[in-house]
Amino acid sequence: MTILTIREAISQALWEEMERDQRVIILGEEVGVWGGTYAVTKGFYDHFGPERVLDTPIAEGTIVGAANGAAMAGLRPVAELMTITSGRNASSTRPSPKGRSSAPPTAPPWPGCGRWPN
Repeated sequence: MTILTIREAISQALWEEMERDQRVIILGEEVGVWGGTYAVTKGFYDHFGPERVLDTPIAEGTIVGAANGAAMAGLRPVAELMTITSGRNASSTRPSPKGRSSAPPTAPPWPGCGRWPN
């Protein structure tokens, strides 16, 4: 059995999903050219291209909002945020009334990103 770090396991899972499903995109701060804050997306930009690996400004609310909009449009976005506290933006999104929309954005809390404030 191969032993992977958490970062390697996340990277491998994202790569496999992006190969399997063309609707999966990654967006966030430095995810493209720099390979992500924790190098989780290193090599993704060159392999999958700028249409599926999107560098964004440092604006967590905007990243989460864009991910939610992409999910509502039928994509499967993965929003990478530099700090786990920014992920609370994603939890404040409410599903549409009567379940008219299926929007599953993902904002994984990368290891070492910090902790939730009390």
